[in-house]
Amino acid sequence: MNTINSNNKQSKTETSSSRERKPMFKFNKIFSVTTMALFGLLLLISCDEISSSADKIKPEEIEIKTEQIQNAKNPYDEEGQIHNKFLDYFVEATAKDTAVDQKRALVLIENFYAQNEMELGREQIQGFNQLFEAYSELGLGLPGPIFPTPTDILCRWFPTVCDILNPSGPFLPYALNNDDLGEENGGTSTERTLKFIETTKAQEAMVLESKELDDEHRNALLAQYAIARYSAAYWHNVENIQQQKSGYYTSLIESDNAIASKCHTCDVVGADAAGAAVGSVVPGVGTGVGAGVASAAAAIEKLFTLW
Repeated sequence: MNTINSNNKQSKTETSSSRERKPMFKFNKIFSVTTMALFGLLLLISCDEISSSADKIKPEEIEIKTEQIQNAKNPYDEEGQIHNKFLDYFVEATAKDTAVDQKRALVLIENFYAQNEMELGREQIQGFNQLFEAYSELGLGLPGPIFPTPTDILCRWFPTVCDILNPSGPFLPYALNNDDLGEENGGTSTERTLKFIETTKAQEAMVLESKELDDEHRNALLAQYAIARYSAAYWHNVENIQQQKSGYYTSLIESDNAIASKCHTCDVVGADAAGAAVGSVVPGVGTGVGAGVASAAAAIEKLFTLW
């Protein structure tokens, strides 16, 4: 009997304890749900902040190296390397100059040739003077937007150059795609420049395989493409990698032409390529150095009083 009473008491005690614990269980459950909801809200806010921050971060640009630019199949490829080397020399040699006229430009060219043990005789000097006249007709280095469009005079001087710089008919497939470097095409400057380089290499292959082109047109096109590849990489590196470390940077982004242009890099590369095309048909002129002068004139037009 005592055992039964004892069991009943224990049962009542357990029932009572169970009733007392139920409110605590409900509270814990509510607390857990609330905590999870708050955690989810904080996580959502954090993700939004991370996403917003990511939108503000500028995509990383990468330096384009020589091995990414090279095309050994193009016989003018070395001229592209000389072009970039001349640009480095030019910006250092003119650091204290307030203006560069034709006479000063020829002195700079002579010094560059001497430093690199390259031959420069009377024929070459005459060729560079003729080249400068052609640049005047193209408007390179002059105030205003850069559109290297051949004039009637230039077309009379160099019909081949006219075919290349103002392509139509059978020359249309060989048109330089320098507008592909513009921001409106999307992606980073690195991506656009590398794509342009590969597209240009494909055009070079087409020129080398063509059976319709004569030697003069073929050489002018190959010179143009080689310089354009190296020029595109050079100005990409100046604008996105070297920046203030380069003497070209401020002028490249703040000059009158840069402000007026939709894509100043496209214009400078176009001027470069035009200079190379002209240089390829002028006797004695090295296309790399000749195009380098055109490129520098287009990038820092306020320094030049060449023509």
